[in-house]
Amino acid sequence: MGDEQDPAVSASMGVMTSLLNKLTTLITDKNPNIKEALKDVTSLKSDLTEMLAILRKSTVRDDPDVQVKEWMRQFREVLYEAEDYIDDLCPPPAAGGEPPADNPSTATEKKGRSSSSKGLFSWKPLGSKKSDVTTRIKELRDRIKDARQRRLDYKLDSVEYAAPDPAAAIAGGAFDPRQLKLEAGEEEDDRPVGMDGPRDDLVDMLKDVEQEKQLKVVSIVGVGGVGKTTLAKEVCRTVPAQFDCRAFVKVGRNTPMKTTLLSILRQVTRGRGRQEHVDVGTSLDEQQAIDSLREFLGNKRYLVVVDDIWSISAWKIIKCALPESNCGSRVITTTRASEVADACSSRPFIHVMVPLSESDAEKLFLSRISCPREKYESELKGVFSNIFKACGGVPLAMVTIAGLLTRKFSELLSWEEVKSYAISAWDHYSALQGMKRILHVSYSDLSSPLKTCFLYLSCFPENHTIKKDRLIWRWIGEGFIPVKAEGKWITGEAYFDELVNRRLIQQEITDDDDEPLGCTVHGVVLDFIVSTSMEENFVTSEAGVRSMPRDVIRRFSLSCGDQEDDGHLVPESTKNVYLSKVRSLTVFGGAGWVMDLIKTLQFLRMLDLQDASKLADDHLNGIERLVHLKYMGLGGEGVKRLPEEIGFLRELETLDVRRTSIQELPASIVRLPNLARLLANDLPVPDGMENMTSLEEVHMVKLSDMSSPRNVAKLMRMKRLRTLGLNWCFDSASGGGGDGGKVFAKILMWSLGELGNSMVESLLLHVDGDTHRSLDVMAESWDPPYRLRRFLMTTSSNYHLPRVPPKMIKLEQLAHLKISIDQLGDPDLQLLGNLPSMVILKLQTGVTVPTTITDKMFQRLKTFCFMCKDGGLGFVLGKGAMAKLQDLQLSFKARVHTKPVGINYLSSLKQVQTTIDCEGSIDSDVKFAEEAITKQVSELHCKPTLELIRDHEDKMLQGQYIQESLGKLKASD
Repeated sequence: MGDEQDPAVSASMGVMTSLLNKLTTLITDKNPNIKEALKDVTSLKSDLTEMLAILRKSTVRDDPDVQVKEWMRQFREVLYEAEDYIDDLCPPPAAGGEPPADNPSTATEKKGRSSSSKGLFSWKPLGSKKSDVTTRIKELRDRIKDARQRRLDYKLDSVEYAAPDPAAAIAGGAFDPRQLKLEAGEEEDDRPVGMDGPRDDLVDMLKDVEQEKQLKVVSIVGVGGVGKTTLAKEVCRTVPAQFDCRAFVKVGRNTPMKTTLLSILRQVTRGRGRQEHVDVGTSLDEQQAIDSLREFLGNKRYLVVVDDIWSISAWKIIKCALPESNCGSRVITTTRASEVADACSSRPFIHVMVPLSESDAEKLFLSRISCPREKYESELKGVFSNIFKACGGVPLAMVTIAGLLTRKFSELLSWEEVKSYAISAWDHYSALQGMKRILHVSYSDLSSPLKTCFLYLSCFPENHTIKKDRLIWRWIGEGFIPVKAEGKWITGEAYFDELVNRRLIQQEITDDDDEPLGCTVHGVVLDFIVSTSMEENFVTSEAGVRSMPRDVIRRFSLSCGDQEDDGHLVPESTKNVYLSKVRSLTVFGGAGWVMDLIKTLQFLRMLDLQDASKLADDHLNGIERLVHLKYMGLGGEGVKRLPEEIGFLRELETLDVRRTSIQELPASIVRLPNLARLLANDLPVPDGMENMTSLEEVHMVKLSDMSSPRNVAKLMRMKRLRTLGLNWCFDSASGGGGDGGKVFAKILMWSLGELGNSMVESLLLHVDGDTHRSLDVMAESWDPPYRLRRFLMTTSSNYHLPRVPPKMIKLEQLAHLKISIDQLGDPDLQLLGNLPSMVILKLQTGVTVPTTITDKMFQRLKTFCFMCKDGGLGFVLGKGAMAKLQDLQLSFKARVHTKPVGINYLSSLKQVQTTIDCEGSIDSDVKFAEEAITKQVSELHCKPTLELIRDHEDKMLQGQYIQESLGKLKASD
C-alpha cells in the first residue's frame, strides 16, 4: 500500500492515494473489521474518488489565493483523519500474523491517562471498536461532503489562474537534454562573477604573514544571497599557502556552539591526508572544546573561516577558542549584521558586499544558461533585463532564476516559449519582489511530488549537511516517491538532481570520499521553505510551534541542542503541544525524553534520531508498538542493542544504527519483509538473511569465520541488492594464516562471484587485522559485477593487493575507486587509466615504479589522491594528462628527493594538497619539496588553492644532530 498508483504525489495527493489504496484493500479482502460497514466504506471510497480530480487540479498550482490554500489545508486534514482511522482500525499484521501485545490506542484507553486531554502526551483515541465503525465512516463522509460544498459556496473553482499551463509541469527526473551535455563533459562555467576585485583586496589584507604576525580578523558583511560565502571561499582558494592548518565552519542562527567548536577542532587536527590529530568526540563539552583548540593552535599559523554569524555572543565564544599568538594567523567572518561585523573586526578590515552591476549580473546569468549571447541580445534581453532588476544584483537570485529558465528550455526546446513562460510567471507574482518573487516562481514550476520533496527539507536545521541517501529514503518512507519502472530510489535520485539543477539546493562534497553525497540549503531558501511548510501545516519546527501553533501536528522537527540533563527532561518548547497524530519525528540533540512519548505515537512512520544524543537501550522498550514505522535512524553511544521485538515492525524499510554502539542484531531482524536498508557498523550475517528479499543496501557485514562467506553468498543472490559493505576480519588469531586463510579467501571470491549480473553498484571492502595475504587471490580471480560504479577498499592493517584485479577492465561504469596495491606498475596504471567513467581515484601503493601518465589516460578524472608507503611518487604527468582534474592530493617523503613533475600541465585544477612526511629528513629537504610544488602550481593560470601539510615534523633531523654526525664520521676517518 502507499502512493504506488499515481505519479502525481504531493502533500495532499500522497495521503489521498494512500487512503484510496487502503480502502480498496479493505473492500477487496473483505476485512472482518468492516463487515457491518462494508457498504459505507465503499461509499466513502466513491466520495474520495470524485474528489480526486478536484484535488489534482488544485495541487498542480502554487495558488496565491488565500481561500483556496485554506480549503486545501482543511481538506488535507480530513484525509489525514480518515487514514489515521483506517490505520487504527486495521494495523499491519505483525510477525506470524499476531499483533503486538497492546494496540497503543487500546492501551492508552485502558490506562485512562490523566493527561489525555492536554499536554505533550495528549491524544484522543479515534474509537476503534467495531460497533463504532459505521458511525465513524459516516462522519468522515459528511466531512468530505461538507468540504466539497464549501468549495462550491465560495466559488473556488472559478478563481482565475495566470500561472503557467499545468501540463507543462514535469515530473522530477524527466529526460533533461542539459544532463546529456554535462555527461559529455560540456560543463557550465561555475566560476564566480564580479569577485575578482573584492577577492584581491581581501587577499592583500590577509597576506604578509611573516611581517604582520599578529592575529588579523577580516569581516565580510552583506544581505543574504549576495555572495559572502562565495567570496570567503575565493579568498581561501587564492591566499598563499602559508598556513599550518585551515578550517571552514558555518554557524547560523541556531547551531549549538559546541557543534561549531568541534567542527573547527576536527578540521584543524584532521585535514585530508593529515596523520596528526586529537581525539575529537561528542563527549567534550563546550569549555573542553575551547581548551583543546587553544592548546592545539597555540603555536600554529591557522586560517579559519567562520561563516554566517548571527550574534555577537556567538563570536565572543569562538574568539575565546582562537589564540592570539604572533604566528601570522588569519580569521575571516561573514555575517548579515553590521553590528556583528563591527564586533568581529575593526576598520579597515571590514568588507561590505555590494550587489552585482548590471553587466556582471548579465554575465553571471549567461554563464549559467545555455542561451547564445546573440540570441539573448536580439530577442530576450528586454524581458530578462526586467528580471535582472527584480533580482537586485543578488547572485543567489540570478543563479536560481537561471536554473529555472534553463530547465524550462530543456522541456520546451525553444527560447521563444521560455520568454513567454517568463512573462506569464513573472506577472503572476507581480505583488512580490526580489528573492521572494523568484522563489515563488521557481516553486510554482515544480511538479506536485517535487514540491512536496522540496518542502520536506524544512525538517533539517539551518546549515545542516543533509546526506543524499538519508533524504531520499525519508522521501520514500513518507510516500512522496511514486513507483516508476526504474524504481523508487532512481526516481528519488532524479528528484534530488532536479533540485540541484534548479539551484534550489547546493551539492556538498563529503570529506570521507569526495563524492557529492549530500546537500545544503541556503538560509534565504530555507526561510522560504519553512514559511511555506508552516502555512500548509506540512512540517512543524520548534519555531513554528511558537509562531503558528496548530491543533494537529503531522510532522515535527525539533533541535534540542546539547541539553545537560538526565536525558528525560522534556524541552519547554514541546509542552502543551499535541503530538498524538504525528507521522514524522526528527530530533537533533538531547533526545532521552523522546522515547517515553514515542510509545504513544501510534501513527508514526518516520523516526529519525541519527543526530540525537542521550539515548540508551531502555528507551527502546515498547518500540514494537510503532506498527506503521517505515524509517528508523538511531544515534548515541548509549544504544548498544536492539530489542528482539523489533521483528514486529513489519512495515520497516530503513534501519540505520551506524551512529550507535550496536554490534549485533537480534534474530528477529530476518522477519522484516519490507526492510530495504540495513545499516550498521559491524554486523555478523544472521542466519535466514537471504529471506529478506527486499534488501537493497547492507553494510557493514562482518566476515570473521568460515560460515560468513557462505551466508554472504546467499546475500549476493538477492536481485535487488544495490550496495554492499564487507568487513574482512579473518586473521591469524581465528585461523586466517596458511591454508585456512586461502580456503576462506576462495570461499569469499566464490561468494563475491555470486553477484554476477546483479544490480550491485557500490561495494565497500574494509580489511581489518592480520590477513597473512589471504586476500591475494582477489587480485587474480575476482570477477566484479559489471554494473559496479563504486569500489572502495580501506584497510587498518597496511594490506595491499598484489596488483589491480585484471577483470576490472570490463567495468565501464566504474566512477569512484579507492584501492591499495603492492607495487604499481605500468600495466596497472594503464588498466586504471583506460576505465572510461573514472571520476575519483584514490590510490595507495607500497612501492612505486617510474611511469608516465599520458593524455590518453584518465580523461574524465576530477579527483586524484596518491600515497606511496615508500615515500616516492614514481609517476610523471605528461602534457595534456588528466585534463579535467580539479582536486589533486599527494603524499610523499621529503628525504626521498622525489618531487611531483607535471603539475603545471593540469589546467583545470581547483585545489592541490600535499602532505610531506618529514620523518628522517632535514629542513632543507622539506623546503626543497615545498618550493618545487609551489613553483609548479604558481605557473597555472587557473590559480588553484595550495595547501602544504608537514607530517611528523617533530621527527625531523635537527641541524646540530647532523653536524655532530658529520663530526663523528670525520673523526672515524
